[in-house]
Amino acid sequence: MIKLIEETNSFKENWLAILYYFAKKYSSDFTKSRKLINKYASSIFSEQINESKFINQKYTQLKRNKFYIHRYKDYVDELPRLVHEFVINPKHPIKLANEIDYLLESIGFNGNSKDGTLVKRIIVTATMSAGKSTLINALIGKKIMATKNESCTARTYEIMEDPEAADVICVFPDKQLELKKDVATIIHNEENSNIKIRSSMYHMRDNLLWELIDTPGINSSVDPEHKQITHEMIKRNQFDFLLYVMNGNHLGSNDDLEHLEFIREHVDHSKIIFIINKVDQFRKEQDSIKTSFKQVVKHLKGLKFKKPRVFPLSAYAAFLFKIELLGQALDEEEADELTLFKRKFNRKEWDLSPYGNHQHLSLIETKNILKQSGIANLEAELVGKDG
Repeated sequence: MIKLIEETNSFKENWLAILYYFAKKYSSDFTKSRKLINKYASSIFSEQINESKFINQKYTQLKRNKFYIHRYKDYVDELPRLVHEFVINPKHPIKLANEIDYLLESIGFNGNSKDGTLVKRIIVTATMSAGKSTLINALIGKKIMATKNESCTARTYEIMEDPEAADVICVFPDKQLELKKDVATIIHNEENSNIKIRSSMYHMRDNLLWELIDTPGINSSVDPEHKQITHEMIKRNQFDFLLYVMNGNHLGSNDDLEHLEFIREHVDHSKIIFIINKVDQFRKEQDSIKTSFKQVVKHLKGLKFKKPRVFPLSAYAAFLFKIELLGQALDEEEADELTLFKRKFNRKEWDLSPYGNHQHLSLIETKNILKQSGIANLEAELVGKDG
């Protein structure tokens, strides 16, 4: 900020015109965007500035000449951050990300939006059978990842949010597929090792696009290389959040302990969110969600995780709830389980909404079933604000 203040007025006016362009083209609330830009303008000019001072004469000519972006090489890291701040609930977010990338690439800067602030990267890790793939499906609102108890392939999957994708788009090194059905089966049987997926997602509103990264289970005795692949992905530290999924039926296993120690040593603790999954399988007379929650928090603190964020949830119940809310088809078994889950999570002892820090979530559904299954609290934590 200090350095920009020291630039000439003409330099600052051109910079503001760039931000104005993106806000005008992509913001869903342009009135609010203008107020934010004017406030920012006043701070860098050290005086009250009206947008006409830096827009009227410059906006059109800057648009024709790529905004003279070559003058702003020292500020290219700031551009994605400020655009994210000033573009309110962006229309066509994929086009917005692509246009910023194109603009920065025009001056030889690799703008790749994954490395900026337009994409929120979320890596998911777990031991086998913890429900990692089911959680990813629940966050997306579609069955994209295969959900099996046995070990899957030694691959990582990157699922990028694309609000404009009608179908699930799978991009391979040698081909591209648009899939309407049987997505999980087709992807699971695909021989390509590098699979990138684009899909619309149904989650709590966020100004960022989400990218979910699925990693192999780390405790396969048949395929020990799975652990190495996952460890390498985590050590790169190219993510904003790490979701550590625990099987609520097998808390405190040796495999979990070993993996937790690895995570503790290699990941910034502020990025980690712990999930106690499969609480829908608890039995009232035998298991206690409240007791399990307290034990996990105590265990994590004993492992030197400071202030661990822990969320009990049922990924499978959340997935079925979202499928119904989106009007997608359920098979007979899924419909029966959905009916059971609705009764179960309406009971006070199974309501998971009190376990988050966001008690007053504003969601589009009316029955609060996403709150009760625990997924809403997790999404609020990922969004980083109350709904």
